[in-house]
Amino acid sequence: MDSALRQKNEMALFHARFRVIFHHDSDRELHFVFRVLQCTNARSFQCRLKAALTESGIDKHLSFRKLIILRNEPFPHGAKTQQMINDTRHNGGLFLPVPPDELTTLFALNELQHSEPSGFDAWLKKQKPCSQLSLFASIFEHASIKTLEENTGDTRQAAPTAQAIFSTPPSAAREAAVTPLSDTASPPYSDASNLDVPDTVFVGNRLIGSTVGEPLTISQQSLQTHTFLVAGSGSGKTVLVRRLIEECALNGIPSIVIDIANDMSRLGDPWPTPPDSWSETDKQKAERYHRNTEVVVWTPGIDAGRPMNIPLLPDLHALANDPDGPDDLKSALDLAHRALMGLLALKSSNKDTLKAAVLNHALTYFSQHHPGDLCAFIDLLSELPPEASDLDNAGKIAAEISNLLKAKLAIDPLLLPGKNVINPAELFGVNSAKTRISVINLSGLSSLEKQLNFVNNLSMHLYIWLKKNPKAMRGLFVFDEAKEFIPSGKSTATKDTLRRFAAQGRKYGVGMVFATQMPRGIDHEITGNCKNHFYGRATSPAAIDTVKQLVQERGGSGTDIGKLDRGIFYAATETVTAPCKIKTPLCLSYHPSTPLTEDEVVQRAKQSR
Repeated sequence: MDSALRQKNEMALFHARFRVIFHHDSDRELHFVFRVLQCTNARSFQCRLKAALTESGIDKHLSFRKLIILRNEPFPHGAKTQQMINDTRHNGGLFLPVPPDELTTLFALNELQHSEPSGFDAWLKKQKPCSQLSLFASIFEHASIKTLEENTGDTRQAAPTAQAIFSTPPSAAREAAVTPLSDTASPPYSDASNLDVPDTVFVGNRLIGSTVGEPLTISQQSLQTHTFLVAGSGSGKTVLVRRLIEECALNGIPSIVIDIANDMSRLGDPWPTPPDSWSETDKQKAERYHRNTEVVVWTPGIDAGRPMNIPLLPDLHALANDPDGPDDLKSALDLAHRALMGLLALKSSNKDTLKAAVLNHALTYFSQHHPGDLCAFIDLLSELPPEASDLDNAGKIAAEISNLLKAKLAIDPLLLPGKNVINPAELFGVNSAKTRISVINLSGLSSLEKQLNFVNNLSMHLYIWLKKNPKAMRGLFVFDEAKEFIPSGKSTATKDTLRRFAAQGRKYGVGMVFATQMPRGIDHEITGNCKNHFYGRATSPAAIDTVKQLVQERGGSGTDIGKLDRGIFYAATETVTAPCKIKTPLCLSYHPSTPLTEDEVVQRAKQSR
């Protein structure tokens, strides 16, 4: 392509337009505008993109209009460019690469159309070569249009490739082509461009057919709107969660990670040898990650590792006497009341309602008059002052609650305040020279009840601490197996606290990550508060149907959710409204097929002391 023709193509408002008419649906139409945009200068890119946006008239409320930007070059750098790209996607625009063989095919078809060989029109109508290109298949997938084969079962003979039409690809096609990505090659849209954009986190590369395209990133602000990830066993779910934690660490964002399957305690282990699928950028990131990140493994309930203790009650008296803390005290009292009700398994019966009311009165009185911990509160309950509650028999009810709490402490000593008490600031590594990832391994807590009580105490103290120490992006709070903590349809000790955390935690700079293998196993209020969704391969028929429905509810197709390869996910974020397919990379830390044993977890906890 000579310079004059290239300039003409670059300056055009758009290069192609076509309509899809649904005659069976009252002649409903979809309008597609195509624009080739290869310029590398940021201002030129912005100018041409703005013109294409104006010409196409796309808008998030006008779903029938689509703008397709065809580009085989990395995007120019700069915050303004990135914002325009995000806005374009948000309003229904797509940025797609053109595979080199398909570019050559299109060039050949154009040449044939101009030369008008005998029988060309009949061949074109029969073979429909453009309909079989992955470029158009991916566009139709994003637009939720079924292909001819899906609609009718038609499996026409594939159109001949351009190499069958031309012995040598034309020079113009060669000039514009890019090398397609194999499983082990570096992507044409390398995530290296993200290394200089500290406010975004790389999660994978868009997948167009079998071609890996541009990187997909999530802004730090978007991370605070929480993340939901559902995928079955062998889908690469844990790898994606780990890579998200690692990418955040590269940007200086710490994490607190709840580990119940021993999969996360290896976050500090380097790979013995770099994986074959790694790009050069992955190798550079892994080196930076292990150099600048400290992974601390905590083992509550196992003194031989790195034990930790989270008291059941925060310092209520200190909050009551803080002139700036009325709201903090109110939140703390509410959370403490809920935590104690969960611990005591109080229900909605009349007797339990009276206990809940006396407990609330006693906590309020305790915060105003008695500094101390849970043991001091139990002592208060055993001899509740008359002025603490105006309910009949309040003293007798309080004494009964006191005995119940003593019994709970006898069963679970971790509820007792004592040594190894950890402040949330230490978990986030506030004073650490490196970015801290605190992995809290729960294998030392012998029952689900103990695990739930511990995580509830941690969540409560973390929430109160965040209210007093807000920050634009404080960190991540990660649950790789979230179903037990926030199940759908039943109450747990952690459920109410985590609901509140998900609803309000974003105000204080913490993004939550909830991953599960069971799509309907997590409370709907939690998933409703998550703006970033990732859907991987499902295995059971029920899970396939559910995940497919979830993808379709957000504007995607999801028809292949049961056939996705490992590491392939549908992704939907605040800027990617309709789920798109992405290929996620391996994590930067060592992740073999088997999890650690309890002894290996303890060893890593010792090493992180």
